[in-house]
Amino acid sequence: MEYLERALQKAFIDKTIASDKLNPKFIVNNPEKKDYLLTTLHQEMNSCQSFFISVAFITQDGLNAIKAQLADLAERGIAGKILTSTYLGFNEPKAFASLLNIPNVEVRISPKKGFHSKGYLFDKEDHKTFIIGSSNLTMSALKLNYEWNVKLTSNDNGEMISTIEEHLIQEWEAAVPLTR
Repeated sequence: MEYLERALQKAFIDKTIASDKLNPKFIVNNPEKKDYLLTTLHQEMNSCQSFFISVAFITQDGLNAIKAQLADLAERGIAGKILTSTYLGFNEPKAFASLLNIPNVEVRISPKKGFHSKGYLFDKEDHKTFIIGSSNLTMSALKLNYEWNVKLTSNDNGEMISTIEEHLIQEWEAAVPLTR
C-alpha cells in the first residue's frame, strides 16, 4: 500500500516525491528514447498472474510482438483472455487463426456495433495494472504510431479497477467464442 500511495502522490499531487514503483505512466511511442507501449506490455506480461486484453483490431505483426511473452506465460501456467471484434472488417483472418493456436489464451468476438476499445489489464500478486488509450494490438500502434496511453495501478478493491473489471466481464459474457 505504501508504494501505491507514494506513486499516486507523485503522479497527482507532487512530481518531486520519490517513487519508482507502481507509478502511473503516460505512454507515447518515442523511437528516439526507445520507449514504446510494446516495452511496457512486455514488462507487464512478464510479471502478471493473468491478463485481459480488449482491442478492436489485431494484426499478425501485433500478435507476433507478444507471442514470446504468451509462450512464457503458458509455460508458467498463466492464462488470459482477448476480446476483439470484426469492426470495419479490419482484423486479419490470419491473426484470428493464429489466436486459435495459442493454448493459454481464450478469445471472444464482441457483437457490439462500433466496438473500438483499447485496454490491457494485468492481474498481479498484490495489485492490478490497466493500460488504456489509443493503441490496438498492431505493430503500428505498439511501436510506430503516435499513440496516447495511460498506465494505472490499483489495489484489487479500488473503485476504478472494479468498474473496469465489471465492464470487461459484461462485455466478455456478451461476446461469442472465436472459432475456426
